[in-house]
Amino acid sequence: MEHRIVKLEDMRIAGYKIQTTMTAVASDNPIPKFWEKLEQDGSFAKLDALNSDCPGAYGVSVMHGMQDLDYFIGRALPKDGSARVEGLDIASIPSGEYLEYSITLAELGDAFGHAGDWMGENGYDWAHSTSFEFYEADSMKLYIPICKM
Repeated sequence: MEHRIVKLEDMRIAGYKIQTTMTAVASDNPIPKFWEKLEQDGSFAKLDALNSDCPGAYGVSVMHGMQDLDYFIGRALPKDGSARVEGLDIASIPSGEYLEYSITLAELGDAFGHAGDWMGENGYDWAHSTSFEFYEADSMKLYIPICKM
């Protein structure tokens, strides 16, 4: 599976959050239903005004230990702090090196598996607990934080 290593600056994502577990994701994944709910109830449309310079959407996974995770759906905030975010949840994405995969949604699980194998074979590990997806038009990218062991 093709990937590349990219260096990213820190960023903040404003949007909506659910709390779930890896067990729930593996059995009856609530994340696709969360995306659907936000599109149907108009919540997602409210995010469009946050940052016109970055029209894509983010799905951010923040792990808490090995089982619990927060999943955010949102838009990147402008660096100048000009966006109004009352009533929205904020996710911080740390700067650093990430594995970047250009994939389809159906390949998401395979990409995580590939990343784990690649890290083990190449002397890398997870840098921190925040990975994310970026969706724009018909494309999707997955970013997994890495650091040299």
